[in-house]
Amino acid sequence: MAIIPESLFGDAVSQRPTLRAYPREDGIIRGTLGAFGADAELEHLTPLYYKDADSEYEVWIGQSNEVNTLTAHAATPASAGTFTLTVQGEETDPIAFDATAAIVQAALEALDVVEVGDVVAVGSVAANLGAAGAVVTLTWGGTLAGTDITITADQTGISAGSDFVLATSTAGGAAPSDGGVIDAFLWSPDAPHAVSTSGQQVVNVFIRGVIHAADVALPAGEGRADLNQALLASSLREKGIDVQGLVNFH
Repeated sequence: MAIIPESLFGDAVSQRPTLRAYPREDGIIRGTLGAFGADAELEHLTPLYYKDADSEYEVWIGQSNEVNTLTAHAATPASAGTFTLTVQGEETDPIAFDATAAIVQAALEALDVVEVGDVVAVGSVAANLGAAGAVVTLTWGGTLAGTDITITADQTGISAGSDFVLATSTAGGAAPSDGGVIDAFLWSPDAPHAVSTSGQQVVNVFIRGVIHAADVALPAGEGRADLNQALLASSLREKGIDVQGLVNFH
């Protein structure tokens, strides 16, 4: 956020706010940041995690909401019968072979483990799952945001045509897959850091010292409460970073 006060000459001037981050003497190191797939700028104190497999830092992206797809057979879709979905161990009532996305969503919302708002079902151009190649996409959120959803389909009730294909296009849970915990922060106090799309680059990394939670850059798609929870879960104090402004910090 930029602070734009009036200058002595009547013109607006831009100034980055003073951040409450105090590295120790050895608290800033040179680290390798992984390449990005698109042009971007990273804000000062962007949370990072260390990816052991590639010996590099990558931007912590928070939790991923699970996305599942239910796809009808491209040539011989189901043409009679019913199927059920089981989510987190609870099975739906039978769902018609030619259900629309709205019907699938209603069946899921009727489960005790799913609240209204926890899942959004969106259908493809085809009107229902009885059409060849039709797709119903299930995007999870609400109370199940960031949850690894266990979902299966029982299609023994399909009496004509081919079964659907149930797949997970995005796994839910803490991301990235090899830990997902915050290890450090990008140190770029003077200006946002322009990332490289061509390969790794060396950056300044904050690894020890005092930092204020409110000054940590908020990753896209994350709420401040989610970020604060991640700061708590990362046990940063044990790594040498004291995060102020959090309740029950350990």
